[in-house]
Amino acid sequence: MSAFSINLNASLAGSFLSDDEDKDLKKLLKKSADFKLMVFNNDDASVSKDFKKYLRKNKLKTMARVKSDNSKAAFYILEENDIVKEIILRANSDDDKLVLFGLKTNLTTDELAEMMSNSNLKISNN
Repeated sequence: MSAFSINLNASLAGSFLSDDEDKDLKKLLKKSADFKLMVFNNDDASVSKDFKKYLRKNKLKTMARVKSDNSKAAFYILEENDIVKEIILRANSDDDKLVLFGLKTNLTTDELAEMMSNSNLKISNN
């Protein structure tokens, strides 16, 4: 049971972008069905355990993990026949909260790889 949850249709989210926005973001939204953001109380780590079971059961691939002090983030995908069906981002900065952001997509693995290679995101440990 989440403490907070919101669903948003991807086409609605795309309506907030200007014509000058990132082309990869627009492509992602065009090939996506909906977003879901959930915040959980994870006092006893039961949500984390359940999420790990969900990952194994549904055979999601771990694409990236970042850890710094007590903060963690991870990026997972569900792939079927070279199509990325779902993208999940997991983040927590302490033991009692867990944030999940899920996105249903219809991207090819090549399209996702291209978007990731075009990204100018820099990760540092400062």
